[in-house]
Amino acid sequence: MKAIACIVMWVLAVLLPVAGRAADQPRSYDNYTIQRLILLNDKNEILLEKHPAGWMTPSLRSNREVSTLAALDDLAEKMGVSITQPRLAAIYLYIFDGLPDHKGASFRQHYVAHLKSGTVRQTEKDQAGPAERRWVSLAQARELIDMDPLKRETFQVLDHPEKLWGATYVLKFKDDKMQEIEVAEDFYPLGDQ
Repeated sequence: MKAIACIVMWVLAVLLPVAGRAADQPRSYDNYTIQRLILLNDKNEILLEKHPAGWMTPSLRSNREVSTLAALDDLAEKMGVSITQPRLAAIYLYIFDGLPDHKGASFRQHYVAHLKSGTVRQTEKDQAGPAERRWVSLAQARELIDMDPLKRETFQVLDHPEKLWGATYVLKFKDDKMQEIEVAEDFYPLGDQ
């Protein structure tokens, strides 16, 4: 009984004040992960989506409690397909410079999977999402993906599938507008596949 009373007193003395301070302080940034799915079909074509920012691989933003596999399976299901088990191919780190309210880092994880079955469906006109989805050759993808570093990241994975890749980018902002992207650490292997 005495041990339980000591534990209760410790919780009241240590954890409650910490929890109270955390609740009083506003969250200053949203730390999130972008999970990108490099999806290939049996013709070695890659699935791309057209967004206002350009053509890119399908992705989802994760800042909720969900497993990686469940999130990627859900993404595939929303596109109307089933996929092989995704393989982690890269973890890229993004650091935000010049955004005083965003001190956290953001990760971009790239997974490679293959189409098992299904037909890619387009987004309904009244729903948010990509304007178009299409299978393209890797050569076409090199031309269509014009966002850097996304193009570099995607083709590092596709051109060198034997490694798990890492890199670090610094996104430099001024007056809440991104000015440039600096490569802080160029591609480096995190391990073998």
